[in-house]
Amino acid sequence: MGKIMECRGQCAVLKGRSMIAMMRKDSFDLTLLNPLERCTPLAVAAHSLYEKARPDQLPDPGGVLHLNTAKYELLADGRTTRCSGTRFVPTPVYQVKLEGVAKVGHRAIFIGGFRDPILIAGLDDLLDRVRSYTKAKKRVPSSTAPLSAIASVVRHKNSGPFELTFDVMFDDDAHFRRVRNADPLNNDVICRLYHIKPEDIVVSMYFEAALAWKCTIRRPWAQGSVGERDTLGTAQHAPLLGIVVPPLEE
Repeated sequence: MGKIMECRGQCAVLKGRSMIAMMRKDSFDLTLLNPLERCTPLAVAAHSLYEKARPDQLPDPGGVLHLNTAKYELLADGRTTRCSGTRFVPTPVYQVKLEGVAKVGHRAIFIGGFRDPILIAGLDDLLDRVRSYTKAKKRVPSSTAPLSAIASVVRHKNSGPFELTFDVMFDDDAHFRRVRNADPLNNDVICRLYHIKPEDIVVSMYFEAALAWKCTIRRPWAQGSVGERDTLGTAQHAPLLGIVVPPLEE
């Protein structure tokens, strides 16, 4: 629950800011404070993908929280999700994770803008069309298509200073099963796209609770080291977008 509350509205539809959690003996409920926002089971389950090496096992002080038996239930109000069924498995040795920082260099940020009167005049109309497009459900082709046309989210992030993690998420079960059955995201493809060896893949798995695929690989360079090209690990997912997915089976 604490991990979810840290990011709060990331589990909201539409994305929000504030959330309240109610703890019970064997479960907890999550509700957004904005009455126009909903906390859905899929959004809550998907949060376990974020910045984690694998979504079904979350290391904590003294043990590992297993989510493979977790349940996410939408309550009668249509906007509150109840979470239950996780298991905490103690480790033989009590361990904690310590985080620290050290100066390794500096960076410069350049902020740009535009003054084109034609673009400025049409900006409001463009933003309205973008909002309408993003609110609508994505139309997915049934024929052969790139992964970018089927997945709702393709993203990439750090999973600690020595790992990179990829998330591919889908809007519904049919699209998820289509990709899982075809398996275009197999280890051979990942090794070829990212020029790594099979032993560099930490985990590659489909996580049905979140209708997602997760892959974590070892970083070819440590985060923030000299020559680093992507400190936050958010710009490495582009090779996945063009992966070809076979037609939908009738």
